[in-house]
Amino acid sequence: MQVEILSNQSNSVIAATPGRHFPGILLQGDTISNVFDDLKRVYDFISQQSGEEVEDAKYNILSILELLEDNLRHYEYALTKHDRELPYHPSIEQRSIEKILDSLEL
Repeated sequence: MQVEILSNQSNSVIAATPGRHFPGILLQGDTISNVFDDLKRVYDFISQQSGEEVEDAKYNILSILELLEDNLRHYEYALTKHDRELPYHPSIEQRSIEKILDSLEL
């Protein structure tokens, strides 16, 4: 696959791939891992609050966490497949939001 690098700024590479209309932002795996952990702490904090607006915020945060988790799973799979070490610990499997999602009454 041919990738066109539009910007090579550290921690924010902009790349265009064939078949995609818009370019993507390449974030480092450890950066995404840190964002996941930060957002999970926000979720844990607001989960101690109550109210309709809080419930809406919790679902919005869980939606973002789920997206990040899916990307981290793919990242970890690709690194493992190519015998690369993870730049963070623990793995996403150990930090999964799966139990939270399973406990929700949708």
